Amino acid sequence: MSALCSCGARTLSATTNEKNVASQKKASLFARTNSQHFLKQQQQRRRRQRNDAFCVRAESSGEEERDDRHRVVATTTTEREGGASSSSGRRTSSQTTSDDNTKRTTIKKKKKNEIIPLFCRLAPDAISITNFLTKSKALKVGFDALRVAGVRGVHVTVFWGIVENEPQVYDWQAYEELFAIVDKVGELEVSVEFAFHARECGGNDGDGCTASLPVWVHEIASREGKEGNPELFYMDQSGLRENAVISLFAEGDESLLPTGDGKTFRSANQCYEEFMASFVNTFEKYFANGTITTATIGAGPNGELRYPAFPEDVWVFPGVGSFQVNDKYALKALQEYANERNCSDWGKSGPHDAGEVNDFGPVSHFFQDNGSWRTDYGQFFLTFYHDQLMKHGERMLQSANRAIREKYSDVALEMRLPNTYWWNHCESRPAQATSGYPRFTDQSRDAYDEAMAMLFRNNAHASVQGGELGDERIANENTTNAQANPEKSVSYVKQAASRKHVEYTLETEALDDFSDESFRRLYAHGMGVDAVCEANCESIFAEDCTLGDCSIAKRTVVGVIGSEMFEKENWKRLCMFQQSMAGFSAWELNKKDFQEEEEQQQNRHLFEELEDEGKESGFVLERVEQSNRTASR
Repeated sequence: MSALCSCGARTLSATTNEKNVASQKKASLFARTNSQHFLKQQQQRRRRQRNDAFCVRAESSGEEERDDRHRVVATTTTEREGGASSSSGRRTSSQTTSDDNTKRTTIKKKKKNEIIPLFCRLAPDAISITNFLTKSKALKVGFDALRVAGVRGVHVTVFWGIVENEPQVYDWQAYEELFAIVDKVGELEVSVEFAFHARECGGNDGDGCTASLPVWVHEIASREGKEGNPELFYMDQSGLRENAVISLFAEGDESLLPTGDGKTFRSANQCYEEFMASFVNTFEKYFANGTITTATIGAGPNGELRYPAFPEDVWVFPGVGSFQVNDKYALKALQEYANERNCSDWGKSGPHDAGEVNDFGPVSHFFQDNGSWRTDYGQFFLTFYHDQLMKHGERMLQSANRAIREKYSDVALEMRLPNTYWWNHCESRPAQATSGYPRFTDQSRDAYDEAMAMLFRNNAHASVQGGELGDERIANENTTNAQANPEKSVSYVKQAASRKHVEYTLETEALDDFSDESFRRLYAHGMGVDAVCEANCESIFAEDCTLGDCSIAKRTVVGVIGSEMFEKENWKRLCMFQQSMAGFSAWELNKKDFQEEEEQQQNRHLFEELEDEGKESGFVLERVEQSNRTASR
């Protein structure tokens, strides 16, 4: 505690400038608040070290961020009052495009002093399944609002099935229009996600779709005779095929998919790399000027590095899922794996006793506490299943490195890992096992640790969804019996990242959740002050939990840009969340009655600024609604 206070004292005495004093008091107050509400006796040393780092970063950025915020708000006010003259208020007519890019890059460098930058998702329907940009005027207003609020950027999902309607023919027109809007607004960064899967039907619980893979991929799968190849999709032990994503076992077949001439062929891996390379070549302007800063590489259903073990058409939560090893490519790989280990009989098929996709927990013989998953065969199969998934992730990242990093080495690569949070207290962890992250009897092995090690080898970050989910929020009869613990599951993934020195992004699973409770939980996870870290993992995954340093998230991705985000209370909570993640703990200031007069004054001062932003958001909401009405005519 003394280290935090002395940090604040040093910064307050460094200058007599009134704005600097106010800024540094905020940073000092953030540190004191953190210690009051989160520090525990046995963790003070670790917390002091982290919060000292917060102080240093807040000291260097507080004045700049505050000046930028007031400048942006003043600019928007000028736009409201002066109309077309607003552009000249921001930039003089003599400035060149180069000058504009330099100015925008400078602003971004200032914003990089935030503790945890905030990104908001583009709405799923912003680019239609027919590849048209919808509601462009409303998007412009929404991006302006994010800029005013200090949000770092926008997260955009780029679907393979929407862009490549014919082999090697890429239609980027809708995305060109989108990025032009972002560039015109200025200051916002873009993180792109390459989605080589189908779009989900209203959520992430299952793997069904409304926007499919490219039509020509499905045509190949549905053809009869030698020209058809349904085996390019996964199949489980019941014979059910999942067409949301191409099987990782098939993706290396160089005769799998056609090229543009219709006479030669290429592998799915080649398709993925060519798709990313086309994107980079088309939008090199936005890579070069620092607008596009992050690329998330999709590697499975919902963009996650996992098997499609929970097909939406048949799966019901909290079913354990099903192993995906019954297509011809998977069986071939399994047999080769078995032959290499002199146990060819084990390579004929997957487990026969793994039950059904909707089994309620470990009811099958394979997944029982002392079931066949513990046997030599069980561990052989689970090792094969997991290792093939890791090799797939590595291939995807190597393709991304060639397509993106060889040109723009400073672009951050990410891969999303699954947050499979049900049945994890069972010995066998069946839902994690079917998705590709089994429990090994070898205590030195951990599936998530190995995933993080793979990311580290490829200089990539991890991403995990569900940071807003609370154990009590999903507590009903089924989930309670399933021992569903999303908070502990997210913490477990975070700790694996920390153990392997991998940075991570924290995402919300829900697209329309802007509740105070969800933002608080995201804050706790992102800042490393969640309940699991506090308890040293004593209750997570029972006996084999290991303590990892609860590190700070690299960034957060929340919500979706739309009318619900701009509702008055939602917008206010989003602004408060952004300030808290930037280093000013707005929630603690709002909810606690501090005794010290200085802290009370800081409380009022901070919320005067929030009130100003609230007025600004009201104006933005009016513009959003007006644009929507105009677009609908």
